[in-house]
Amino acid sequence: MEKTVWSGNLSASAREGHPHAAKCYAWSFRIEGSTMRDYYAVLNIPPVDSAEKVVRAAIVQDHKTGQIPKPLHR
Repeated sequence: MEKTVWSGNLSASAREGHPHAAKCYAWSFRIEGSTMRDYYAVLNIPPVDSAEKVVRAAIVQDHKTGQIPKPLHR
């Protein structure tokens, strides 16, 4: 059974001059119980080659590290 674990807006932008990625995905979400946000930016490098896979990869990485990712900005 599939379950939605994240829902929100994701931006994709073209990357010029990067040797491996033509696109970058970025999104943020509010930290539960806070007014602060966590920010993510992930390069579009295979096998991470779609918006869904980018978010999935970030969730898996967070789970593997057992850490809440450190925000870039607060």
